[in-house]
Amino acid sequence: MRSELLHDWIQSLGILIAATWGVYTFIYKDMWVPSQQPPNLTLEATITPVSGRRLGPDGLETTIEAKATNSSTRAVHLLANYWILSGLQRSPAPAPSSASESHLLSKANQVLRQQDLSHLESTVTSQPEAAFLAVGRLFDDNIVQPGETISRSILVRIPRGTDAVQLRAFLPILSRRPSQALFNGRSLGWELIDPLNTRPMLCTPAKKAGLDPTCKSVDAEKLDKELQSFDHNNAVINFRKQFGLPE
Repeated sequence: MRSELLHDWIQSLGILIAATWGVYTFIYKDMWVPSQQPPNLTLEATITPVSGRRLGPDGLETTIEAKATNSSTRAVHLLANYWILSGLQRSPAPAPSSASESHLLSKANQVLRQQDLSHLESTVTSQPEAAFLAVGRLFDDNIVQPGETISRSILVRIPRGTDAVQLRAFLPILSRRPSQALFNGRSLGWELIDPLNTRPMLCTPAKKAGLDPTCKSVDAEKLDKELQSFDHNNAVINFRKQFGLPE
């Protein structure tokens, strides 16, 4: 009798352990843990001259190829995003002499103390982001499933005399589908405040087809708080890359 009770107890304990393990694997490991991971996109971009096109009086026809891959375990929801292309001017600098070494050192230390990401070269004079070239939306508001890749090809003309270019892209992303609760039903937009910088806007759709939405600028910190309140796993892809151009 006692052995039967022990057997039943061991059997019940085994069932309880199996059920607990199943709950851990299915609910905690397969559902809760992935739900706490932030969304992630890996953004890649290249700029190449159009095949068969040569540098002409108006410049060089080039193609921007952008590709975003969802490397996370959950769907990524894209909000309004943008890209900015700017030209860089690079020219040879005089070879540094012993008399100019202290001046070069002073400029190098100034670069290290400043807030932006420009750099100093001893043999090249560079004017970062010297000219605004193009701007636009990079991807549509969309859903990118786990493991999925979306791509975009953009044709741009680089003016003659541009030595290099810098591509900047800004993509805010969410881990949950946007709803009326986000921005009170308004949509995110962007506005250039100068050729190289933007500010966020919230836009109300026009009541009639063909009309532009009504947009108002919004404080960036306030926008961040609203995004955080709606989705604490929200993230931003801030992309910047420089490309040399063929002569």
